[in-house]
Order: sequence, then structure tokens, then C-alpha cells
Amino acid sequence: MVTKCSSDTKGLDVEDKSTTPGANVQQYSYWGGANQVWVLEPCDKSQEGSGSSTGTTTPGQKEEQPQQTAKDAVSAKITSDWGSGAVADITVTNTTGKDLNNWTCTFTTSRPITSVWNATIVSQSGNTYTVTGPAWQSSLSNGASCTFGCQLGSGSGLTVSDATLK
Repeated sequence: MVTKCSSDTKGLDVEDKSTTPGANVQQYSYWGGANQVWVLEPCDKSQEGSGSSTGTTTPGQKEEQPQQTAKDAVSAKITSDWGSGAVADITVTNTTGKDLNNWTCTFTTSRPITSVWNATIVSQSGNTYTVTGPAWQSSLSNGASCTFGCQLGSGSGLTVSDATLK
């Protein structure tokens, strides 16, 4: 999780990659390590037991997944650019009004993506990609975001268009 106060260059990090309760959490240079990946959960007791269903189904009926088509579903920010390549963070935000389980996002970029981390590319056609979230964030609650990193091919700048989230 990158911090806004550092212009998204630093992230929350568990000191020495500790898994001990009470370990120090600090802001440190973001590098995408497992100890810098956070899942924030609501603490509101009224949310307990509400489950993560996205609708009501009858036995044998397939559940409808909400779909979002909007330019604000996906945003991208280049963190390092050297012309012949770049590194960027891509953020997928769920504004469908429903929680999404096993979400996928399809979008088109102005530069080719050569690799990703903290997500998986499940299909590609030209510069149009379909990605899924990492195993630790396969569900995306309404209003929640998932940020993953990528390496880009040559070009300048980065635009994302034609985003669909479901």
C-alpha cells in the first residue's frame, strides 16, 4: 500500500518482514514486497456475518456479476520512465455498487505491458489486457481499489482507456 503523503513513492512496511504480533509498521521505500501488501478490513461489528454475496440466486442459477464501464475504473501512474521502458502503478477501483468476487478488469493502454506483479494477465490482444487480482485480493469490495505494478515497453506517457470491471 503506497502512501499519498510520499507522492506514492513509499509504502507501509512491516519491519524485517516480521510476522510477530506487535511488529513495527513503518513507512519505507515501496518495492512491492509481500510485507508491503495490505488488506484493510472493516472493523464495524454490524458488517459481521454479512458475507460477500453480490446478489440472490436460486439453486442452479448463475449469479450475475455487476459490470462497470467507466474511464475512472482504472488509473495509471508512471513511477519511472527511461524512454525505452518504464515502470507504472495501475489502480483498479470498484464503483459498481456491489462487491466483486474473482474480479477481472479489461483495459487498453497506450504502451505495451511487458510484465506485471501483484496481478495476473489472463489474456492479451495487442495493447488490450484482461487482469485478475492477486490471490490475497481476489475479492474487491464496493469502493475498494487494487494497485498492481507493471513494466512497460517503449513510448512516452501512459494512458488507459476502454476499462471494464466485472
